[in-house]
Amino acid sequence: MNQILHRDGLDNRYATSSISRSSRARGACATSTPGTTPFLLREGGPETLAASSLPLGMMAVSPCAEGLLTIEPGDLLVSIRTG
Repeated sequence: MNQILHRDGLDNRYATSSISRSSRARGACATSTPGTTPFLLREGGPETLAASSLPLGMMAVSPCAEGLLTIEPGDLLVSIRTG
C-alpha cells in the first residue's frame, strides 16, 4: 500500500491508517498505526501509544512495525484521525 501511494499519489499527499486485531481468549491486541497515535484507556488513565511508522505514501520505503498490547477487561483502544 505504501509503495503504491508513493508511486501513484499526488505530491504532498499521504494517508494514515489504524489496523488492529485482537484475541479475547489471549487478552492480546496487535496494532499497526502508520501516521496515527492511538491511545489505550485503562482504569489508571490513558496510555499514549507510538505510531508504528510514518504515514503511508510519504517515503518510497517506510518499514511499518506491529505492536502487541495486553488487553484487560474494560480497556478501550482509541484511534482518532482527522481529514
